[in-house]
Amino acid sequence: MRSSSTRSSAETSRSLASRSLASRLPEFLSAVPARRALQLAVVAVVGTGSIGSLLVLELCRLGVGTLVLIDPGVFKAESAATHLCETPVGQRKVNVLARACRAFPATRTVPIAAAIEAVPSALLGADLVALASDNLACEVAVTQLARRRRTPLLQASLDGEGLVAHVRSLSNDGPDAPCLACGYGADEWAALRADQVFSCAGARTPDPERVPTRSPSFLCALAASMLAKDVVLRLAGHPRAARDTIVEYRGFTDTTVTTPLVRRHDCPLDHAAWSVLALRGTVASQSFDGLLARARAASGVPEDAWVLQADGLRFMPRVCLACSSARTADSAPAGRPAHRRGGRFLSASGKPPLCLECGVMLDPAVDGLAAVAAAHLDDRARSRSLRALGLASAPCVVLRCPDRGLLLTGGAR
Repeated sequence: MRSSSTRSSAETSRSLASRSLASRLPEFLSAVPARRALQLAVVAVVGTGSIGSLLVLELCRLGVGTLVLIDPGVFKAESAATHLCETPVGQRKVNVLARACRAFPATRTVPIAAAIEAVPSALLGADLVALASDNLACEVAVTQLARRRRTPLLQASLDGEGLVAHVRSLSNDGPDAPCLACGYGADEWAALRADQVFSCAGARTPDPERVPTRSPSFLCALAASMLAKDVVLRLAGHPRAARDTIVEYRGFTDTTVTTPLVRRHDCPLDHAAWSVLALRGTVASQSFDGLLARARAASGVPEDAWVLQADGLRFMPRVCLACSSARTADSAPAGRPAHRRGGRFLSASGKPPLCLECGVMLDPAVDGLAAVAAAHLDDRARSRSLRALGLASAPCVVLRCPDRGLLLTGGAR
C-alpha cells in the first residue's frame, strides 16, 4: 500500500500537470468544463501502431483521463520505419506504450494485448472509440460494437501511395446514422472476405494476405494529429466537432475535402442498438432463468425467443454434433435440440471436453455454439448461477433475439 506522502506527491504532480496544461491550451479546451470533460473521459484506442501510438501520446498531452489500449501486436524490426516511439522488437505494443504514458500522470492507461473480437467488453464504459487498425475484420467488429452500444467512433486510415490521410467521424446516435461498412465498396468487401491485412510495415516475405500501405511516418503523424483533434473536440462538446463526416487530406495537392457520410439501407451490418441493463450483483451470480425474466420484463419478448452469448466464449455441449445428430434422428422425441442438454462456456484457450457418448474431444468450431438457448439446458441448469456454466469472470453477457439485443452488465458483489 502506498504511504500518504506518496499519494500526496502523486496528487500534487497531477495537479501541477493539469495547471501547466491549461496554461498552454486554447480557451475552448482550457475552460473548466472542457478540462473536466477530458479528465473524466474514457477513450478506447483500438490499434496502437504507427497512427494509434501517436494518437495515445497526443491524448495524454491533452489530459484525457483514461485510455484503454487494445492491440494484440508486437513490435517488429520494420516498426521503426513508421513508429515515432520506442520499438523494442518482440514486445507487446500496448505494454510499451503504457510505459511511455507514465510520463503523463494525469492519464491512466489500461493495456489489453488482445484482438477486439476476443474482448468486446473492453469497450464497455468508453465515452468514445478511436480506431486505427490495419485490419478490415477488426474495423467491422469495432463499428458493430460501437453501433450496438451507441458509442461515437472516430477512425483514421491512410493511402500511402496517394499521400492521403482520412479521418471518419461516426455519431452512432440513431437508426439512420451511418457506420463504417456503409462506405465499403466491392474492393473492401472482397478484401474482407480474403482476410487481407493492410500493414504499414508490410511483410518481410511475400504474403498475399498482408498488403503494405507504404505510408511514411510523416503521413502517419498527420493522421494521428487529425484524429486527436477530432477526439478532443468531441469529448469537450465543442459545437463544431465533426459528426458523420469523412475529412480527407491530399498531400500532393495540399487540399482538404470534407464529405458527409450517409447511411446505406442495404448495409449488411446490423444497425440496431442494444439496450443496456445493469444487474444487481455480478453476472456470475445470475441464473439463466433470471436473465430471461429480466429480458421479458424489459421487452415483452417471450423467454424462448432469446439466446445467451458471452465475450470470446463458445458454449460446449456434453455430446459431439455427430452423436447428437444420430441420437436425434434415431430415437429423440420430436423437437429435441440437436445437442444434448447441458454444457459449459469455454474460452479459446480452454481445453475442450470429451464427448460423453463416443469419448472424442469436442471441436469448438464444429461442436460448439456461439450462443445457447433455454432449450439446450435442463431446468436445473437454467436455475443455477451462470458461474456453473463457465461464466465466473464474465463482466457482461448478451441476450439476443431476432430483432433486438440486451447487454447485461454486472454490478457490485
